[in-house]
Amino acid sequence: MNIRSTTFTITLLGVLCASSAFAHVASAQDANVEIDADVGISPVTLPNNPLKKLREKAQGINNAIQVQKQEFRDDRKEFIQEKADVKAGIKEERKEFWQDTVEERKAMHAETKAELEAATTPQEKKSILKIAQQHRAEFRMQVKTDSAAMRESFRAKRNDLRQEARDLIADKFVMIMNRLVNALERFDQILGRIDSRIEKMRADGIDVSTAVSASVSANLSVDAASVAIADAQAAIEVAASSDTPRDHFEEVRTAVRAAVDAVKAAHEAIKNALRALKGLAGQAETSASLERSASTDTSN
Repeated sequence: MNIRSTTFTITLLGVLCASSAFAHVASAQDANVEIDADVGISPVTLPNNPLKKLREKAQGINNAIQVQKQEFRDDRKEFIQEKADVKAGIKEERKEFWQDTVEERKAMHAETKAELEAATTPQEKKSILKIAQQHRAEFRMQVKTDSAAMRESFRAKRNDLRQEARDLIADKFVMIMNRLVNALERFDQILGRIDSRIEKMRADGIDVSTAVSASVSANLSVDAASVAIADAQAAIEVAASSDTPRDHFEEVRTAVRAAVDAVKAAHEAIKNALRALKGLAGQAETSASLERSASTDTSN
């Protein structure tokens, strides 16, 4: 893999990270906030606002994610500049090497020519030519050795760049996976709140079958998302440990997109469960209002 293929790899995977995963996972990251806005659950509907702490935690996590994203952008910018510097350095070093080689060869030729012109006998000229021939053979051997060392140095620099590219890609995908995992953790917390509220309403004699069904569906969706995330993490680890991560791009892209889609589906299922819970809360409020009205009528 040369510098061009390294650039191709990180560009493709960078596009995946930036344009696909981050765009879609954003809704999962802010699930708590979006759910409240979409469903309209307020402190009046759910006493003590049980999602407040979750929203605060989500905001803290989102702030940390923004910092991570900026750090990655800075690292990527630094890597691109380093790659350009290495490429330019290799080009300049190669150019200087062959220029010096040509100049030294010309100097040797000029020196031999001057010695031949100064020689006065055939014997002396013959000796000069023999020595010059030896010098040329030694020079060619030295050029061959130095050229091989230079190529090895270039190869090491390219290998370092490839490793940096792999590390950068791995860091990017780890960040994506962390966002997905954080989203699922918050989903679990929300589901716990939903189930607790359902049980409380069940104890109050409210028919909670619709909400229970929605909660079960949401739990199944979260489980499916967990499996999809595990599959994506496995694909990323394979690609990150490969000498040719580019060959695993399609597999990683498919797995990450599947994980993102699964988290989005879980997000939607949780919103449905909250809508069902809101309906129950509305019924409870209506029932309580009727009871208060009946109590007032009776007292009158």
